[in-house]
Formats: sequence, C-alpha cells, structure tokens
Amino acid sequence: MTPEEALTEGFQKWLDATVPAETGAKVTWEKIDPYVTSTRSAEFLADGVARIKAGTLRASPGRPQQRLTDLAGAALATGGLAAPALTPLGAAVAAAWARHDILQLSSNDAKRYEFSRNVVLVETALRRRELPYVEWFRHWRRLRTDRPAGDWFGDVWGLTLAAYLRVRRGGYHPYDVMVAAGCPPWKHRSDLEHWSATMRRPAGWSRSRLSVLLADRVGDTASRAGAKVMFCRAMEAVCLKREGASSEQLHNTFTAWGVEDA
Repeated sequence: MTPEEALTEGFQKWLDATVPAETGAKVTWEKIDPYVTSTRSAEFLADGVARIKAGTLRASPGRPQQRLTDLAGAALATGGLAAPALTPLGAAVAAAWARHDILQLSSNDAKRYEFSRNVVLVETALRRRELPYVEWFRHWRRLRTDRPAGDWFGDVWGLTLAAYLRVRRGGYHPYDVMVAAGCPPWKHRSDLEHWSATMRRPAGWSRSRLSVLLADRVGDTASRAGAKVMFCRAMEAVCLKREGASSEQLHNTFTAWGVEDA
C-alpha cells in the first residue's frame, strides 16, 4: 500500500484542521521533551536553575522572563521574575546535578555533559512521577516499539514528522494509519514530498497544506531538534537500564551514539 492509498480523505480533513493558514499559523505537535526554541540545551536549564538558587535570575543575559517561562514549562521553576522559586522537581534535579558535579561547570565543559544532565533529569522526574515527564516517557516507549531507537536518532526529520502526525484531529490519526497500513512515514519522505506537490491548494495559497506542514513546520523544527534528540537518548538510556542492561552494555551503547560523556 502506498502513502496515497493509506492517507485518504480523512487525512485531507486532518490537514485542513491542522494547517489553517499558509503562513503564521500555529501548528501543534506531540511534545516529547522540555525544550523549546529559546531553551535548546540542558546547559541552559542548569544555568537557570543555578541562577534561581543564587537569586540572580533577573541579572541573567538575554531575556530573564523568557528564561523563567521556559523553566516553568520544564516544571523546574515557579513564581514571578521578582521572586522566582524552584519547584520540588527543580530542587530535586538541582540537588542531583550538584551531587554529580554537573550543575555549574566552566565554559569549556558546559556543553560536554548534556547527556548526563538529561539522564539525571529524566530519572529524577520519573522517580517522582512528575508530569509532563511521565507522559513524554510514555510517548517515547511507544515510538521505540515502532522503530529501533538508533534509527530515530539518525533521522531527526522522521522523529519530527512523527511528532506532528501523532496528534489526533477529527478522529483521524495519520501516524497510526500509516504504521498500520505498512507504510510508516519515516520510510516515505520522498513520496510524501512528491505527493505534497500534487495535492490541491486552498484558494489563494501557493502550496498545498501538506507542503506547508513538511517544509515550514517539520523541516524548520527538525533543523533545531538537537536537544530533543538528546532528551530522547536519555529516555532510551533509562529504558535500557530498566530492561537490565549492564554498565558495560550501556557504556558501549552510549559510545556508539557518539555521546561525549559516556
């Protein structure tokens, strides 16, 4: 079965609801990590947590309010800029990062421990059964059953596309339909891109809704998805550990991923 056969009228209706305008429209996707455009690393989270602990968040470079908003989105901080505070999860993560000596690092080492920080963040949040981390972990566990984790890590575009297609609208779930039909989206990038050029265009649009989704949403998001992949690697590390992988097996796996601090 081809993607065209699997993605029927229901998919077109899904696209109509998903991409309401050619430019400027917000298109939601299934979140699976705490990172956003303005917070693309665990280093940034750790620095914000450290500044809240030290009472210096307002003096941080850039946009302190945006930093606090992003920390709150990661469930690590609360309150206003005048008196920000760590959430119980934020305090627990800060303590764990400090215990492993990866909370505050020199500029030379700041990005080296991205993987370690993410693993500690995931483990701490799951141990405390903190939302939304439990939900993100549930999403990842489903994804890793559909495709080997290493394949996802090597295909940022496919991982990003899945995040958009896994949002159900109007009773239709494109990702599930494609997987069930035997034509998973990650195997059909060129087909989907070709198909998008042949689909009907809404009145006044220069492209089809699928073209907008693939080029402007999936493509753009994938170009900034490094932190998302690192967080997924951390969730996979927790999965492997829970499945009984030995320290040597974990080390070898992390090294194969190219993790610097494995």
